[in-house]
Amino acid sequence: MGQVIEINGKMSTLIPARDTTANQTLYAFHGYRMILATVLIVIGLTAGDALGLGQADPMLYQSVSGIYLCLVVFSMLCLVREIGSISNQIGGALVVDILTISLLVHASGGASSGLGILLLVSLSGGSLLLDRRNALAMAALSSIALLSEQLYTQLHTLESQVNYTYSGLLGVAFFAVTMLAQLAGTRLRVVEAVAVRQQSELSSLEQLNEHIIDRMESGVLAVDHDDQLLLGNSSAWQLLQCPIQREGTSLARLSNKLNEELEIWRATSRSDPVIVEHGDKRLICRFQRIGDHKQSTVLVFLDDNYLVTQHAQQLKLASLGHLSATIAHEIRNPLGAISHAAQLLAESKDVVPNDRRLTEIITNHCQRLDEIVDRILSMSRDQTPAPQPLNLDAWLNMFCDQVSDAGDTALPRPSIKTESGLTAINFDPTHLYRILENLCSNANHHGTAYQRPLSVKVHAHQGADNQIVLDVIDTGVLIADEIAEKMFEPFFTTGTHGTGLGLYISRELCRTNGAELIYTNTGGNGNCFRIVARAA
Repeated sequence: MGQVIEINGKMSTLIPARDTTANQTLYAFHGYRMILATVLIVIGLTAGDALGLGQADPMLYQSVSGIYLCLVVFSMLCLVREIGSISNQIGGALVVDILTISLLVHASGGASSGLGILLLVSLSGGSLLLDRRNALAMAALSSIALLSEQLYTQLHTLESQVNYTYSGLLGVAFFAVTMLAQLAGTRLRVVEAVAVRQQSELSSLEQLNEHIIDRMESGVLAVDHDDQLLLGNSSAWQLLQCPIQREGTSLARLSNKLNEELEIWRATSRSDPVIVEHGDKRLICRFQRIGDHKQSTVLVFLDDNYLVTQHAQQLKLASLGHLSATIAHEIRNPLGAISHAAQLLAESKDVVPNDRRLTEIITNHCQRLDEIVDRILSMSRDQTPAPQPLNLDAWLNMFCDQVSDAGDTALPRPSIKTESGLTAINFDPTHLYRILENLCSNANHHGTAYQRPLSVKVHAHQGADNQIVLDVIDTGVLIADEIAEKMFEPFFTTGTHGTGLGLYISRELCRTNGAELIYTNTGGNGNCFRIVARAA
């Protein structure tokens, strides 16, 4: 079990069971022992007499040196195969070193041979990986071993070759080196534990960031100064219609238009979002540089213009619902009272004919205001679209049958023209019915007001970029340019009986379904209201 310390309020073990740093230290330690065992054998065979090694007992010296080399090789095998814990391997190696060097000291004539100093290296290396208690135990064992060797020599030899003072000082050195190695090792392990924890936290934060970015509804791309993609989330790949991730490729290969807008932004640093056409999508793009340097990474945020517009439209309709409730409460109630009072006044016998005409005017305008309130309230009810694929050929014929057979509100039957092979349109059928009914009704009333023959034609054809175009064309009087600029505004009307909300509501319903309603003239006599919608 390793020494445990507190790091940033958390308990951490200084000596893990296995890690790269501990293994590297173990390999270095056993490498030193391998070299030491080899050198001891070679010197004993070649220059032992000159250096005084094995002079007291050459046979013991050679035997212990050979056994020591075998034990070191065995320790290396245990390390490679990861047999036993680090503490057990270090402890076993130090015990072997202490016994071996003590025997070699005895075989070489005692402490005066100087071989005892070799234990300083073993203790310093082993103490780096041992906890304090075991390290001090090894230092004590080393001191006891050398003192025991001195005592054995004094008791079993005639000549006094003992030097207790030297052995005692060497024992003090053992403890000093052990404490210094422990201090250095503890600091190194603390630094390593902090580094490992920080690396783990950094890795966790990186994974968290990647998870958050990947779960974002907006597309996110990270682009370096060479326009190479560093990162992209799943929303970005979906918006850019990439089946696989394209990190490491250039932005220009992914979207040339997007790359051009990025270069313009780098040159101008404009803050306004831009619209980029990519396939059948219109993308809202925003750029943000990470850091202040011009070579810093740039984040590109992508949003589907259709979804953003639809969301804004839903917010607008929600606000309109609150407004409608206020109108119903603040206007309709007093309006009803005014209308009722005008009716009672008209029924009075004391009202002169001229005043009766005034009551009729009041009643008519009350009815007009009540109609405006009804139209506004209708805008706030059931506006959430439920789009579905519609076969235009069959659906338009059904529409014409219904509007031309609606009793008192029936309209002249429009003529239908659809291209062959036309794909289905993705639209809420209720909303599309209201839009076309309003456009046909406007065309009919507009032509009737000028007392001229009128025909209405609904032409469905394929547009660009997977779009369906519905043209409602009439042969009425051409709408003036100054009126065309304002006719989609709420409450704008050129007549005395309209509410000025028909075209406004039609355009809002189109936008709710991801479509657009525009006006264009036919190039001659007549007008064209065009619905541009997505194909199913």
